[in-house]
Amino acid sequence: MTRSSSGPGRQPGRPFRDEDKQRASLASDRAQAESDNAMTNSPDNESNGGRRLDSSRFRRPGAGRRNTADVPQDEAEQSEATAGVSPAKRGIALMIDVIGAFVFSLVALAIIWIVNMLVPVAKILTQQTVIMLFMICRDFFFQGRGLGKNLMGLQVVDASTGKRPTLMQSIKRNILFFVPLIFMGLLEVIKFLPLGNVSAFIFHAFQLFCTVYVIVYIPAELWLTAKQADGRRIGDKLANTCVSESSMDFSKLI
Repeated sequence: MTRSSSGPGRQPGRPFRDEDKQRASLASDRAQAESDNAMTNSPDNESNGGRRLDSSRFRRPGAGRRNTADVPQDEAEQSEATAGVSPAKRGIALMIDVIGAFVFSLVALAIIWIVNMLVPVAKILTQQTVIMLFMICRDFFFQGRGLGKNLMGLQVVDASTGKRPTLMQSIKRNILFFVPLIFMGLLEVIKFLPLGNVSAFIFHAFQLFCTVYVIVYIPAELWLTAKQADGRRIGDKLANTCVSESSMDFSKLI
C-alpha cells in the first residue's frame, strides 16, 4: 500500500482532526482575549482596577428600581407638613377661650363699676362688649397662642412668614364671628334715632340678616376647619394666618 504524500495515515481530501481542534481553540482564545481587553479598557472597569465585571450582575444603585423604603417616609413627611391641626384640639381651645373670656369679663366689670363712679363708661363697656373684645384679640397674646391654644399646644402664625400674628391679624381672624353682635349694637343706636317707620324696618332687616349669617357662616367655618387639608377657615384666609402645633409658653404676654 502506498502512503499519501499528505502525511502518514492521512486519507486524501480529509484534514487531520488535531488541526481542526487547534484552529477552533485558537479562534476561541482570540475571541476571549478581545473580550477581556474590551472589558478591561471600559470606563466601568477602570475604577475597579481593570478587573472583569459580570455585566449581568452589576447594577448601579437605584438604577431601574424604586427605593420603596424612602417613599413612604417622604410621603408621610409631606402629608404631616400640609395637614391641619386636629379640629378637636381647636374646639377645646375655643371652649377654654370662651370660659376665660367670661371670667375676665367678671373681673373687668368690677373694675368698670369702680371707674363708672368717676366716668360714666358702664353703658359702653358692658359685659358683652368685654367678652367680644377678649375673643377678637385673644390670638394676639402669648405670641399668638392666646389662652386656650396655649394650653392645647397650638399657635396662630402668619401663613407667609411663620411669625406671630399682629393685633390687626388677630382682629381680622376673629371679628367675623361677632358681626351679628356688632349689628345688634348698631340697632341699639338706631332705636334712639327719630326715623319713624324706617327704624322698625331697619331693625327687622338687621335681625333677619343676623339670623341668616349665623346659620350660614358658623357651619361654613366648622366645615372648612374639619375638611380643609391645611385647616384654614375663612377668618384665617382673611387674616393670612394658620394654626400650627407649638409648645405651651406663658412667658410673654405680648
